[in-house]
Amino acid sequence: MPATNVAQERVKAIYERETKRFHRDRPKSAALLNRAKRHMPNGVPCAWMEGLYFHQPIFAKRGEGACFWDADDHKYLDMNQADLSMTCGYGPKALVEVMQQRVADGSQFLLPVEDSIEVSAELANRYRLPYWQFTLSASSANMEAIRIARAFAKKEYILVFNGKYHGHIDDTMGYQNSGDDSLGFTKDFSKKTINVDFNDLAAVESALKDHPIACVLTEPALTNIGVIKPEEGFFDALRKLCDQYQSLLIIDETHTQICAWGGLSRAWNIQCDMLTLGKTVAAGIPTGTYGMTKEIGEFVASHLEAEDELDSRSMNGGLAIGGTLYGNALCMAATKVALNEILTPEAYEKSHILGNRLSTGLQRLFDKYGLTWLAQHLMGRSGYTFGPEQPSNASQLAGIAIPFYITPCAPITWR
Repeated sequence: MPATNVAQERVKAIYERETKRFHRDRPKSAALLNRAKRHMPNGVPCAWMEGLYFHQPIFAKRGEGACFWDADDHKYLDMNQADLSMTCGYGPKALVEVMQQRVADGSQFLLPVEDSIEVSAELANRYRLPYWQFTLSASSANMEAIRIARAFAKKEYILVFNGKYHGHIDDTMGYQNSGDDSLGFTKDFSKKTINVDFNDLAAVESALKDHPIACVLTEPALTNIGVIKPEEGFFDALRKLCDQYQSLLIIDETHTQICAWGGLSRAWNIQCDMLTLGKTVAAGIPTGTYGMTKEIGEFVASHLEAEDELDSRSMNGGLAIGGTLYGNALCMAATKVALNEILTPEAYEKSHILGNRLSTGLQRLFDKYGLTWLAQHLMGRSGYTFGPEQPSNASQLAGIAIPFYITPCAPITWR
């Protein structure tokens, strides 16, 4: 850690003391965890609920606005926002009322509902892509976008940037030249995925020259390792390279949609072929979605997955996209409420002010105590790096410890 003036032993002692106090003050969560271990590995329904924290899991009981309470009635201001899935807040009144009525009227039909028309139109207006499809998560949205890109471009390789996160899907989990120690994958699971450093246009062009790359998949700013911003002109040049080598540019706004109305792709005028979303797009109701240009949308429409072996289209197959619960009535209703009533331009303006206040306050504390750390600021999102300079790619982070893979964000629902 660059800040050598930090008393390491004192920090360790404080950490151990506070961890013991944290566990001591949460007996009900501990009791629930012991019960849960009878039928769930580590006592949690999702492995992340154990692995993401440096203390034993706590059991949540209820939430309201930007806060939630645990089983022992401790109140928390959720600056992590459930990994940005709850940026719209806990229990917004408009969402609760619509969800109650939608469940009463039917939550799933495997048929389109009118809300899907309004949602698609709003997404098209907001993210500047005319055609949209829906899934249940951003991971699934990225998986389908990659599948479409390969079919459309008639190429098999994809390019991603080191330090990225696009979901736990095979195509994006590998790390070129460094291996991957995640379990459960086949030996060559990501052999057609090329990894290069963010902001390294020379490496991008070299990869595009050497491999038949169907798409470049990236966030506008890398957010899984703190916040790493693009250098000036990076996306304009990346767009030109994709056009030159006939590769699609897919922008993953799953995390960065909370930064600005229309995402960073709109704020920074990034011209993409496809765009993926998840998490808070439906106010925390499991939903993913992806947009595409008119040309790609027409390609999707004309390449349906053949259901009937006697269908003439089955001679060439079709796009393997879709799912039984994708685009269901409940998700469409929730997305409509989130977009039209919560994720408004006014809400984003407010979060920008709060994000700036948080970042400024952090830097003031670092300076006050002589710490050579740097506060990050990306509109409503703030955080810090344990070093004096902001890295421009994952490689530059190698010698810098960061506190957590997600940085704090000012809740849109913070009153």
